[in-house]
Amino acid sequence: MWLFAKRNVFACFLLLVASIVEAVSLSGKVINPDGSPKPGVVVTLAATGVAATTGSDGTWALSGSTHAIGVVPGQANSPTTHLLLRQRGSLNLAYSGYDFSGRPLTFSACPPTKSAAGQANRLSKALPDTLVYGWNGYVILRDTLSDLEQSGIVRRFDTTWNAAIVYGYLTDPRDGQVYRTVKIGPQTWMAENLNFVPQSDSSWAYGNSPDSALKYGRLYRWAAVLGLADSCNRAVCSTLVKKPHRGICPVGWHVPKAAEWDSLGAFAGRRGGRTGLNLKSKFGWKFYLYGTPVDSFGFRGLPGGARDVLLYTDGILRNFISAGTSGQWWNATEQLAYSAYSNVTGYQSPDLIHGAGDKSMSYSLRCVRDSL
Repeated sequence: MWLFAKRNVFACFLLLVASIVEAVSLSGKVINPDGSPKPGVVVTLAATGVAATTGSDGTWALSGSTHAIGVVPGQANSPTTHLLLRQRGSLNLAYSGYDFSGRPLTFSACPPTKSAAGQANRLSKALPDTLVYGWNGYVILRDTLSDLEQSGIVRRFDTTWNAAIVYGYLTDPRDGQVYRTVKIGPQTWMAENLNFVPQSDSSWAYGNSPDSALKYGRLYRWAAVLGLADSCNRAVCSTLVKKPHRGICPVGWHVPKAAEWDSLGAFAGRRGGRTGLNLKSKFGWKFYLYGTPVDSFGFRGLPGGARDVLLYTDGILRNFISAGTSGQWWNATEQLAYSAYSNVTGYQSPDLIHGAGDKSMSYSLRCVRDSL
């Protein structure tokens, strides 16, 4: 279907869109963190209230129809608004109050500037919606859904996620792993650490434990994150780093530069000023000294620790350190031949600290989506 909007110097005009009836055919399975089925989870399609409850094998199915209600002129703040013409003539499509990233839209009057026009094309079957998972009367997770005909959806029952956030999903075609994603300000980030094993296999699960990889993702040296030769851990290789630089991220995503981490920190710091607390997961920390993590934006920063070549701690020679007390992520900005920039949040600080680490250390990685 085609949607048109035009803006003149006096006001914004939204065209009325005909009501559309769409078939809904969704099915999936909810599992526990150990892979066993989770019965009794209520799965609801937010726009219509159609619901199903997982059975003893954890499966659920939704079927029926839903309606895409048209925009009413003069009611731009209606929760069913589909189309909004913003500054510079760009178009934003929304369904049930959410844009395609799953975040609530903020509507404002168009400024009186010169006229502009635009159009957008979106197949009705691909209108976005939200799946809501509840258990024992509490919402545990919200998903962005872009197609009302999907089967085999698998969601892990994990109450440590922020139930107020509508997450998107990214499937890595290289290994089939699925990651939650979240839009924070102008950026879209992975809401989980990367758990991809590169061809060089220059990566580690904390403590060499598969369970740690599922929880924290894998730990990488700097050159491995960038997809560069190991020699770059001991040499200046900044001329090999592109803008953006994909590295070992999935297609369409890249290793964030220091400036992109700074942008994330600046945006997250607007809410109370304690950037680290706003980005840390509410769960998974052994302890914290200065404030309780609140995970305001769904970033869910977990303390995945690090791997050193060899390090004495408590009189014992160790490779892996700080799981449960510190989370550290590489970025694509090189500092010196032996060091590159990273971002860390730990138990002893309410902030997100921008610093540098030895390239031979192994830290976590969060990818950020390329600009559209």
